[in-house]
Parts: sequence; C-alpha cells; structure tokens
Amino acid sequence: IKMVRKVASSIGLDAKGLVMTQAAVSSSTGKVSFPKARPGAEAFGIKNCMNRPKDYPGCQEVEMVTLDDFYRANIPKQVNGADQYIDVLLIDTEGHDYEVLKAARSALSRTRYLEFEFHSFKPWIDTPLLKAIDYLSRLDFTCYWALKQRLLRITN
Repeated sequence: IKMVRKVASSIGLDAKGLVMTQAAVSSSTGKVSFPKARPGAEAFGIKNCMNRPKDYPGCQEVEMVTLDDFYRANIPKQVNGADQYIDVLLIDTEGHDYEVLKAARSALSRTRYLEFEFHSFKPWIDTPLLKAIDYLSRLDFTCYWALKQRLLRITN
C-alpha cells in the first residue's frame, strides 16, 4: 500500500480524493484475523485464518469495516455543493462479497457501477445468488452475468 500511495501522490490522485486503507471489509466492524500474503496474491481471505490461534504465524489482526462506515468516514456526500458518486465499486473478497453488500446500503445508493464475484463455496454457497440479485434490484441495480463474449441480464 505504501508504493501505491507514493505513485498516487506522484500523479496527483491523492489531491483528487483517492482514499486507500488497509482493512478487511465485511458486514460488521471490529478486529479480525487476516492472512499475511504477498501483494497481489489471490484466494486469501478471512476464511484462511478462521479457527486458528491468535498467534498463528500466517495471520495478523487487522481492522474490519463495513463499506458504509468506510465511506461515511472518508468520502463526503457533497463537494462544493455537488453530489459525489462512486463511479465504479469492485468487490473481490474471496467469497464474502454478499456479506460486504449487506452492510453497504448507503454506499450502494451512491454507486453507479458495481461488480462482484460469485463463488460456489462458503459463505456464498449458503446465500442463493437470487437473494443477492433481489437485494440489488430493490436498490435500483440491474444485474448481469459476465460471459466470455457478452453480458446476460439476470435481473427479472
């Protein structure tokens, strides 16, 4: 994150409102045990440290926030009288995407485009995709399944 902050600063993104934090995102706040992994490593998440001792060497305690709490603390609703929107929100939490969405109603109301992953393992396996689609439809999102060559509308 230090390198990304340095690059962002060098091209002026920090002055334009770019906010970065190192935290786990879920449906609740507090502390959580999270895996120590090299930057860019895929398939690591909260599930990798569940049921492990607090001093397990592959895990570290980090802040856990909801998207709504993060946005409330870091992103103003208006700047110079103009409403502020989230143009693109990408959620990739290795199976915990719906958990993040459940506690993001305020952030989602300001989001123009949302992308998340659906997995066939826990905790997604306990949440039917139709439940997520229905939740997002009530927030005025139209959902699509991304195929290799086209988008397939799955709302309604």
